Amino acid sequence: MKKIFTLVAAMLMAFGVNAQTEVDIPLDGWGWGWSSTTSYADGILTGEITGGYGAISTGWDTPQDWSAYNKLTVVLESYNNDWGKVYFNDAKGNAIAEQSFTNTTTTTKVEVDFDPTLESVKSVKQLAVQGKAVGDVVKVSRVYLTEAVETVDGTPIVLWEGENDLGTKWDWNKTLLLSAMKFAKAKEDKSPKLDFYFTEDVANAEYWQLKTIIEGDQTVLTSNANDINEYSCKELPAEATTYSITLNAEDLAKLKAKGLRVQGYGVILNKVTLTNQSSDPDAINTIETSNKPLNNGAMYNLAGQMVDKSYKGIVIQNGNKFFNK
Repeated sequence: MKKIFTLVAAMLMAFGVNAQTEVDIPLDGWGWGWSSTTSYADGILTGEITGGYGAISTGWDTPQDWSAYNKLTVVLESYNNDWGKVYFNDAKGNAIAEQSFTNTTTTTKVEVDFDPTLESVKSVKQLAVQGKAVGDVVKVSRVYLTEAVETVDGTPIVLWEGENDLGTKWDWNKTLLLSAMKFAKAKEDKSPKLDFYFTEDVANAEYWQLKTIIEGDQTVLTSNANDINEYSCKELPAEATTYSITLNAEDLAKLKAKGLRVQGYGVILNKVTLTNQSSDPDAINTIETSNKPLNNGAMYNLAGQMVDKSYKGIVIQNGNKFFNK
């Protein structure tokens, strides 16, 4: 594993690219959607849904290889309904990965984790942001891929970050869903710990609770069984801002297979992290690479081959990666 990682590091150094690269997907030219209209101005992609479950979308005539990445992020500026979804498909039209989201009026990252070893990830054809009903409006300020990197035990991995008001009606549409892929890096032998960061809605709620549910079978986590009440909820004290759960082997296996749904009352979630608690002093966290850009303007594909401006796909030029369409 270390030899492979060293080889990847050497390739990155050759092109002057940072260890964890973010590759932007352009927001102009999103013309592959259905039951929707799109416009692009001042750096914002705006989509209006004109038919039930319509979507704004972009795609590529030549399928793209995303196997160097493990996360797609769509940055929302606003959305006005209780359900939406980001997903992408392979060349056969099969969904590879997806992540739902809910209404927001603040900048929110919708992160779609995926397994870069899947064969379908080598032939990504279409990316979509889907709405729910006629009149829904979604505003997007950025879409990008994040390159896969090694993580070190003891360092929190951010599973989700943004703002999700769980409300005061136990509304299922206001829950936070963390897909099974979010837990791929959790290690059973490292006592993985979940940390929930939140603020309490003191203006609209007289008490505050969190409920952690296995997605699909609707059972709750057992790791914190001694911490919850008869309704399977954790009662949060006034002025609390964090809550932690150390996962047992049974819960971890279920989370890796099905994912986690977080429900609550009077709680506004801000972030969820995962930490493999036992630290290995010899573990690799980051790799030092040269940040000095190339100055000759030459373009290369991900295999390190020089290409010209007619090449379609991810290219590296002057130390930066981007999609050449």
